[in-house]
Amino acid sequence: NILDKARIMSVTNGKEKSRTRLIYFLIGLLIPALFIILREYLNNTIRDTKDIEKYSTFPLIGTVKHTNSTDPLLTASRPRSSFTEMFRVIRTRIEFVVQRRVKIAILITSAESGDGKTYVSTNTASVYAMTGLKTLLVDMDIRKPSVNSRLNLTQKKGVTNYLIGECELEDIIIKKEENVFDILLAGTIPPNPGELIRSDKLKEMFVKLREMYDYIIVDSSPIGLVADAYSLAPLMDVNLFVVKSGKTNKAFFKKLNAMLKNDKIKNMYTVLNDVDIETATYSRNNYGYGYGYGYGYGTGKKAGNQYFHYYDDDREI
Repeated sequence: NILDKARIMSVTNGKEKSRTRLIYFLIGLLIPALFIILREYLNNTIRDTKDIEKYSTFPLIGTVKHTNSTDPLLTASRPRSSFTEMFRVIRTRIEFVVQRRVKIAILITSAESGDGKTYVSTNTASVYAMTGLKTLLVDMDIRKPSVNSRLNLTQKKGVTNYLIGECELEDIIIKKEENVFDILLAGTIPPNPGELIRSDKLKEMFVKLREMYDYIIVDSSPIGLVADAYSLAPLMDVNLFVVKSGKTNKAFFKKLNAMLKNDKIKNMYTVLNDVDIETATYSRNNYGYGYGYGYGYGTGKKAGNQYFHYYDDDREI
């Protein structure tokens, strides 16, 4: 009897231990799962191409990966990097959209400040300048210009000064040897920016610039904050809407997209900026998935390292 009781107690204890282990195991699985679900529920920003596909009415034309570099012209200093290749992909897709390779004017805007539209603008201009054709970067964010500070330019006069008749267009275009593209700064911040943007002289200015340059890249004000980009968009061949991963608010982005669609803004495409390619996920169903992902800068660390030897400059950024 004593032996039987011992066996029963041993079996019971074994079952209790197994049950305890199972409970702890399930708790160990449940807590991370709940954390992930909670994180997803609380996250209110656009993060990857799946979010773009879900919240945007405009096709994704390309992505720009996150880097640790502070170089505003990283494409110029690191031409053989996956970062630069992403801009080449955008350039190629723009050619497909407009059905030509030259005489292209591109507007770049965003939902709000800090989304990286100027960063995308300078590097887009740099990639076009790599073709050897005449390229111009125009700072049309005349309310809050930043191209001059980003590129360490001290010239004061620009677009606004030309529009009010203070100078000639040829006199304010910056053509320096150290620049890979020409630059037309915003100029003096005016008291009436909305009226200048809507003026006939501005339209005439872009007609002249199209005659002078093969590519024109326009850094505009955030379309989610002011109406300037509305007036400029019809003058362009392609309009790029920059969205910053982990920053741009989903609800605001969705509402802004609906508004732009209702207002019939044409030739608008989305660029997802500052993407962490080691953690981001990509949808195979949208316009943004394709050549780049898996060929050098993939959808994760393993994919990125697999073709690392194609991009000699990646270790620097």
